[in-house]
Amino acid sequence: MSIANVVSNWAREAVAVCVLAGLVPVVAVAQPEWKDVVLRNGKRFGLAASAPTVQFYVRDPLTGDEVMKTEELEKMPVTVDGEKIYTIKEVKTYKPISEVWNYLIDQIELKLQEARLQDGNGWLYLHNIVLDKEGKIIYCTIEGLKLEENDGMVRLINVRGLEGALVDAPKMVGKVDGKPVYYMMGTGEGKVKFAIRKGKVSVVNN
Repeated sequence: MSIANVVSNWAREAVAVCVLAGLVPVVAVAQPEWKDVVLRNGKRFGLAASAPTVQFYVRDPLTGDEVMKTEELEKMPVTVDGEKIYTIKEVKTYKPISEVWNYLIDQIELKLQEARLQDGNGWLYLHNIVLDKEGKIIYCTIEGLKLEENDGMVRLINVRGLEGALVDAPKMVGKVDGKPVYYMMGTGEGKVKFAIRKGKVSVVNN
C-alpha cells in the first residue's frame, strides 16, 4: 500500500470516528490529500487547494520600462490535525486583535532595521497567522520580501530572524460558542509596506 493510500485511509477513519462520537458535525472540513499537509510545531496543517497570487512591477534594466510580474504565495492552512481553522470574524476575543498585529509589525520593523538595508521602498507578505486554543501563534508565513532601491531596481532580499521574532507574541484566545478554537488572524495576502530613508526603517501601513 502506498503512503498516499495509508494517509488517505487514516484520514477517512479519523473523520468517521469523530462523527460517530458526536465530536464534529457531518459538514466538518475534509482532510486534504497528503501532499497538501505540512508539519509545524508538532501539528498537521491541511492546506487549501489553491494558492493566492500577487502582482508587482519591476523595472527592466535594459529598457527602463516597468514590467508586471506575478508571484504565487504559500497556500492557506484550513485545518489543524483535522480540526477547522476559524476566521477572525467567526471568533470572539477578550481584547482587540490589534495588540497582536502591532507587536508583529514592531518586530518586523526591528528586524528590517537590524538588516541595514539600502534606502528604498519595500514590502513583504505577513499572512497565514494561525493561533492555537491557548492563543499562541503556531503557524505564520512571511514571504515575498522585496526592496525597490533608489535606482528603481526591485530586488528579492533576505532578512534573518523574522519568523523567530514572532515567538513571544501576545497570546489571544479565540472562542466559538464559549469554547477555544484554532483561528486565523485576517485573510488575504497581508501585504506590509515599509520605507527606508537614510538607513531608518518605517512601516508605512499595516
